[in-house]
Amino acid sequence: MTCVRCTAEVLPQRAYAADVCRTSLLTCRANFHFAESPIVQTRLLVFPNQLFRQHPGFARQPDEVVLIEDSLFLGDDRYLSDPGMQKIWERLMVEITPDGAINPYGPNGGWNSTAALRVGVLEAAATATRNGTYRFAAHKAMNYLLYQNAPTLRDGYLKHQETAPYIVLAWLMADDSIKPVEPTSGGKTTYRREPARYPHRDKKIVGRFLPDLDPDPDRGNMCCNYAFTERTIPDKLVLRSG
Repeated sequence: MTCVRCTAEVLPQRAYAADVCRTSLLTCRANFHFAESPIVQTRLLVFPNQLFRQHPGFARQPDEVVLIEDSLFLGDDRYLSDPGMQKIWERLMVEITPDGAINPYGPNGGWNSTAALRVGVLEAAATATRNGTYRFAAHKAMNYLLYQNAPTLRDGYLKHQETAPYIVLAWLMADDSIKPVEPTSGGKTTYRREPARYPHRDKKIVGRFLPDLDPDPDRGNMCCNYAFTERTIPDKLVLRSG
């Protein structure tokens, strides 16, 4: 078989690679155009054993830095199967609407933002936990992404940053032996750690959350002035009928 988009070799049929070539999720010339992207021209891949303060790869000023997860490099998926982490995966799952769309709230990237992230993460979580409800939700979200395929491919940010990396993650982590199982319907309250805002450039304050900070005032700052307290609070009231 050949790819319907660029005539290259096709992988064996899977949920995320049915009629798409071996490179299409990354470089298919008729699809994502990563190699010719005007947005990202050079990437620096940083593996878990290369987290140096002064990484030599930065000397070339890459357009994008990709951190390779420990789980992919070392085969350690304990964070995916940890009982406490199931609260997060379940929260990501129940927020997906019955038609597979993601309703945005608060500061967000727009309608259906974070959908692809949920596809990748929930497939990885399903593989680690053998939980079919995670796969069911991931497939719902993927179906809606396919429905929105045309506008996604027209938008450089959605295509390269919001979608492609997580679909690749789903393809890498998915276990097709796990049968998708529809989650039970009904209302549900989700919970989260209480967020708190702090001065992100104050090293004394940020140091309470991030030890061994770089003394450079332009480095080691807290992203979005955001940290979490030890308090657990209600997050969302999700009303579901199916």
